[in-house]
Amino acid sequence: MRAIAGTRGSTDRKRRFCALTILFLVGCSKAPAADYGRRVIAAPGSFNCFGKQLVVKVVPDVSGRLNYTVGNQKAAAGPAKAAIEASSDWAIFPESPERVWVFDGARDVTLIEIYPDGGSKFTSSQIVPDLLGRAPADFAARLPAEIKQPAKG
Repeated sequence: MRAIAGTRGSTDRKRRFCALTILFLVGCSKAPAADYGRRVIAAPGSFNCFGKQLVVKVVPDVSGRLNYTVGNQKAAAGPAKAAIEASSDWAIFPESPERVWVFDGARDVTLIEIYPDGGSKFTSSQIVPDLLGRAPADFAARLPAEIKQPAKG
């Protein structure tokens, strides 16, 4: 029995053709995900770093601020409260899978160290003023002059 246009057999073939075309287009247009290791992050989103050894997530909070987490296979860490003013010139710099630098866009630089056992340590430039001397050049270059050279006093 031959299929007549508009019958079930003809419709099934059209559906299969459309499905195959869509799969082909999706498969061909998929670009590899960028790796943000040693690259400045300055927009909300989820960022894989160092071959997915580290993931940085920056998400809007209900208050209009941004919160972030940095994590590896064992754990994720971030501030208890949203620490970044969304409209500020903030930056996050994954230096290595174990070290991430965060500038809140206002006055604080934080170094987050992630340990293999899942633990983490946060060090703030507000508490340890010489912390900025250890910051990578690519990250430090983005900091405002008043952060790089704090007022003596």
